[in-house]
Amino acid sequence: MISKTKLIIFFAAVTAIAVSGCAIVRQTTYPPDFTYLERKTVTTSMQRLAMSLDKIDRTLQAINQLPTQSQRQTIISELNNMEQISDTLGAGTQRTNHLLIDENIDRFRSDVISTRQSIEAEESNYYLAGKLVGSCTGCHLLRYDELILSN
Repeated sequence: MISKTKLIIFFAAVTAIAVSGCAIVRQTTYPPDFTYLERKTVTTSMQRLAMSLDKIDRTLQAINQLPTQSQRQTIISELNNMEQISDTLGAGTQRTNHLLIDENIDRFRSDVISTRQSIEAEESNYYLAGKLVGSCTGCHLLRYDELILSN
């Protein structure tokens, strides 16, 4: 009779081989300039973007006439963070398995950079920061409609 420990080790080994096999299949199936985005990666990245946008929004709402240096730096820091996150989602010439992201990520990244530059300018302009906070609605409106239609 096979021991429980040997059975667990066997199933763990089979699972590890199967998972690594998926990566090999992707490498041979997709072209070299293709980036496969795992669902978890997309979800995590979008959550991180949402958290940064929320922090920017809360900071903008807390500004009383003129922003403090700390508020300005918080917004710039979050925008830098958002730029890095957008790079992981296929910005630039990368193609991914997520067509909606491919279609919109470059424009979003460009908006993030423009917003950061407008705040870093000698005469800071926070208009684009407020506009950026609402910019996610365009893509996510479709997801919200799908949710409503599926219920």
